[in-house]
Amino acid sequence: MRLGALGAVCAALILLCAPVGAAQLRQAAQIQFMHAMSTFACATFMNVGGRSAKHAPACFVAGSLLYSLPIYVAYAGGPAPSSICTLAGEVLLIGGWVVLIWSASSIDRISAPK
Repeated sequence: MRLGALGAVCAALILLCAPVGAAQLRQAAQIQFMHAMSTFACATFMNVGGRSAKHAPACFVAGSLLYSLPIYVAYAGGPAPSSICTLAGEVLLIGGWVVLIWSASSIDRISAPK
């Protein structure tokens, strides 16, 4: 949860400071922010019985780092983002959503009327 909060505040600061025309930079910050907030949703899933949701935050944090950090580095004057790094980040982000969806299915079974 602490990493999610840190990721959210960093993304918000980048969004606030990013030039209006820097579409790729702003998109990376928005993706990071969205997945940082999703880490908090995982706590709700876990509290209502979705035990496997505890694995999604790791996917969201790692995926955000692999996807967004190379874009931030490139805008700071570093090398262009590697397509393999970007792809790995995307796979991890989607993997986090798959884990969250999977954990929701166990919640639905618990709360369904009998």
